[in-house]
Amino acid sequence: LGLVSAFDEKNDDSLTVDQDQLGTVDYIAPEQAVDSKSVDARADIYSLGATLYSIMAGRVLFPDKSTAQKLLLHQTTDPESIDHLVKDCPAELAAVVHQMLAKKPADRIQSAEELAAALAPFCEPRTPPYELGAIKYRRTVYEGFLGKSPEPDKITVPTLGSPDADKVDLSVSRSASASLPGTLRASSMITASSDPVIDEFALPEEDYTQLAMELPAINRRKKSKKEKKKKFASPQALQIVAVVGSLCGLLLAAWLGNHAIRGMAAADEPRPRVTVTSPLPRPAPSPPRPVSSPPVSSNPSDVKKYVTFEFRPYCNTLTTVPMFNKSAGPAGETMISSDWKSRKVENVPFQLINPEGIKVPNALLLHGTIGDFAPKLPRKIEIPIKQKTSAIHLLSGMGGYCHPSTRERNVVMRVTIKYQGGSTEQVKLLNGVHFADYIRRIDVPESKFAFQIGESQVRYLRIPADKGKTVNSIVFEKETDSACSPIVLAITLQKP
Repeated sequence: LGLVSAFDEKNDDSLTVDQDQLGTVDYIAPEQAVDSKSVDARADIYSLGATLYSIMAGRVLFPDKSTAQKLLLHQTTDPESIDHLVKDCPAELAAVVHQMLAKKPADRIQSAEELAAALAPFCEPRTPPYELGAIKYRRTVYEGFLGKSPEPDKITVPTLGSPDADKVDLSVSRSASASLPGTLRASSMITASSDPVIDEFALPEEDYTQLAMELPAINRRKKSKKEKKKKFASPQALQIVAVVGSLCGLLLAAWLGNHAIRGMAAADEPRPRVTVTSPLPRPAPSPPRPVSSPPVSSNPSDVKKYVTFEFRPYCNTLTTVPMFNKSAGPAGETMISSDWKSRKVENVPFQLINPEGIKVPNALLLHGTIGDFAPKLPRKIEIPIKQKTSAIHLLSGMGGYCHPSTRERNVVMRVTIKYQGGSTEQVKLLNGVHFADYIRRIDVPESKFAFQIGESQVRYLRIPADKGKTVNSIVFEKETDSACSPIVLAITLQKP
């Protein structure tokens, strides 16, 4: 019957009991709490008596007591008499239960066999007050005319209750002989039994008559419901439903499209730039430092295919301070990241330059017509390459005051690839096509969104090159006097 492993908060600490000695405290025999190793089957008789007591009374022997108190009461106190708690409890059964709960094992019923014999008189099954054969017979006869809508005065139902009902012809005869309307009488096909079974559950005669009279109306209602279902499911009705559904779908699509267009228009509106009265000091732009042979750093995982170009010597701007206006303040017009490690875009590795706060320029910006700093930036920068490449990958395609801040479809930056031997290739990158404003994610068709630095976006461009020729240099040039100031953050070369 289980083990008790702990006392509750009401336990009497003065009573200490070894856990191994305890059974479930509400059903434990008195001797088991004292010495669990010396108990015998009579302890189970006590526990079974406590269980039977709980089932009959709906409560345990000693309710609302602490564990220690229950253990003590099991040894010293008899429970309340079961016949006081259970109405109509036979005195003999109460005596058996309380004998099972005797404190001394010698006073209890001594074995399971004796207990079974003592409880046997109270375990006899009761005979049901009806016979299943009669019930089955009555139901069959009743269903014999149900749904056939006979005239009330023409119904003849066999007498119910024959013990041999299952063997009788269950057909229903309809006699035209004189009888009172609505009267049920015995069928001539059934021989009445000399010892009929009293059918306590048979319907009165007037109930059968009433049911028979209502059947035509019931059938008419069922037929009407079926016809309504057929009308609703007709092809014309289905076509109407389909047309109405299509119209609703078109209206919903138009409404959603209108809202989507409004949302796109709102997204294209220029974001107001942050202005404060106390500008952060801006270091002077660093001019490009010419090198005869530009250093190249390789990413080990992509060394076979890509080379991340050492772009640091050609950067002229810090992105961690305002890039265009003195009045932008510390938080405005910046691109500040907590992680300047290498990034991958479209499986192409790029090495970002760590500005080390505001010490090292980490971006290349070209001329723009708006702001305090952009008009002073160079229009053209040439970067030596001196190697073969099949494509030039750029973290670019974003700039200050580009689309949608300015909507002119002009050339933002022209990229010229100079090959060994004097041949060149040019690619013109357009505002609103290749370039968008850096202040937030704004997609344009010919460049891809790469990632964000803070709220600012970084985009990705790929410029193909002739892999059979050595590239001497790449020229980034601002072709027109437009407001857009292009930004380049990193360059990666693809090996031929």
